Amino acid sequence: MIIQKKNINKKILAVLVLILFQSIVLFNFERVSAAALSIIGQPKSVAVELGKTAVFSVKAEGTGLTYEWQARDPKDTKWYTMSSKTSTYSTELSQSNNGRQVRCIVRDAAGNEVTSEIATMKMAAELKITEQPRNVAVGLGKTAVFSVKAEGTGLTYEWQARDPKDTKWYTMSSKTSTYSTELSQSSNGRQVRCIVRDAAGNEVTSEIATMKMAAELKITEQPRNVAVGLGKTAVFSVKAEGTGLTYEWQARDPKDTKWYTMSSKTSTYSTELSQSSNGRQVRCIVRDAAGNEVTSEIATMKMAAELKITEQPRNVAVGLGKTAVFSVKAEGTGLTYEWQARDPKDTKWYTMSSKTSTYSTELSQSNNGRQVRCIVRDAAGNEVTSEVAKMVIINKEEWELPIQ
Repeated sequence: MIIQKKNINKKILAVLVLILFQSIVLFNFERVSAAALSIIGQPKSVAVELGKTAVFSVKAEGTGLTYEWQARDPKDTKWYTMSSKTSTYSTELSQSNNGRQVRCIVRDAAGNEVTSEIATMKMAAELKITEQPRNVAVGLGKTAVFSVKAEGTGLTYEWQARDPKDTKWYTMSSKTSTYSTELSQSSNGRQVRCIVRDAAGNEVTSEIATMKMAAELKITEQPRNVAVGLGKTAVFSVKAEGTGLTYEWQARDPKDTKWYTMSSKTSTYSTELSQSSNGRQVRCIVRDAAGNEVTSEIATMKMAAELKITEQPRNVAVGLGKTAVFSVKAEGTGLTYEWQARDPKDTKWYTMSSKTSTYSTELSQSNNGRQVRCIVRDAAGNEVTSEVAKMVIINKEEWELPIQ
């Protein structure tokens, strides 16, 4: 009987030890679980339009979680508990709560708590595009880059493209304010646009920009040498073909060992001739939208020689139907010639077709007695007019000298 009682006591003791062990394990498990309380997704700031609903959310790990949302408006000095008891909190934006700060206190079954970061609710800025994508011309195999600028809150970007063969728009992979793509034969003429959205769900679509193959870059008219008077302005120009051309003029004076970039950004470059710049060399680097460049030939600016006539046209007497030839000789730089004539019946001078230093014409009854002169001009725009020469018919009896 005593032995049987001892066995019963041992069994009871074993059961009690087992219960105690399970309690300790359960207690420690709960403690470990409670210690695992953490926030894995913080509330994010929200921008919405006036009268729209802002939604905040929090994500947490733990056991038996409860949520207490608190808010504080700009005018408030303390936090106020909101009605929401879930992991989300929604509220309508008004003028009075614009700028409201929100946070969430998460508690677990063990009584532990953790407070989220603060998120802010504010009025979304007006969504608008401030700079549209621009047309781009690049060489085959080169990269075209499009960009858009916009104002608003929490902006996202969706680029769309449509090739000439396409009937609809396709969304590209870029999620930023720029979109880059390589030009190929199949994508030549591609149209591109960007849909910009804000945090409030508003969206605006940009204008359409086009990507095309750049025309071949080439200079079609080189700068020419210029001679001007001291203190006068020399003008150089270049003509080129291509797409999206830009111009960089460079100059090098006789004393210089390198080229210097001038301020002109157009197809012409003007400068005043001085003693120090006499002999200046000028060239232009032309670039296209694809980044290709070509450099012009070198042109020189120098002081024009003094313009003067050294030999005047002379009177000419020839037989009827014969050719009368007038000539002039002059000194200067870049000379051009304009011959003028006036017949006895004329009241004014008429410009002839000759552009050289000589002028020829057949003598007739109607132009007998014609007066002739030449206006000589130099590269600096100066001009000088020759003396007047006369063309007359020689009498038949004067053709041969008398024999002595």
